Amino acid sequence: MSPVNPVALDIRLLTDILDGRPEAWGSEEGTKAREKIARAAAVRPEAMVIRISLKGMRRVDTSFARECVVELACQFRGRRGVCVTDVPSKDVLDNLHSAAVTRDRPLVVWDAKDPQFIGPKLSEDTRDILKLVMKRGEVGTAEAAKILGKQVNNVSTRLKRLSDEGLVLRRDVNASTGGLEFRYLSIQ
Repeated sequence: MSPVNPVALDIRLLTDILDGRPEAWGSEEGTKAREKIARAAAVRPEAMVIRISLKGMRRVDTSFARECVVELACQFRGRRGVCVTDVPSKDVLDNLHSAAVTRDRPLVVWDAKDPQFIGPKLSEDTRDILKLVMKRGEVGTAEAAKILGKQVNNVSTRLKRLSDEGLVLRRDVNASTGGLEFRYLSIQ
């Protein structure tokens, strides 16, 4: 089965939200930015992934990142995935990480082709399963359990939790045995 690429809504923070201002500061500005992104997402209900590009940004402080990006991920948890791309510097990445830790909400950040997971530390098993989904693009529970050499019920529980947290997407497909099975998709 080939991976399905969910429809994405690409938001470029600099031009789409901040009118060309390369610095983002404070809770109030973060809240306004989140609301603007949420309105754009409402117009695109088919978009299951919201990709926020930080391309061209010079500075993004922790309180802005918390109110804009992390709260947006919390708002859409379990229904849509939110990820960040084009992080311009280690300082901005550190601020995103701090914001995610503050809200106890892991986030996916894409750097070129590879994902990073920021925020609260994930268990090694959860991290391995998440890396597998990100690498393959899409995976089923039994398939993931076989690849990782883990019990199906443990993998199923972790995948469900990752889906509920908005770190992967879940879709139903017809199984070859006649029933339904869940497939888990990468947020990218």
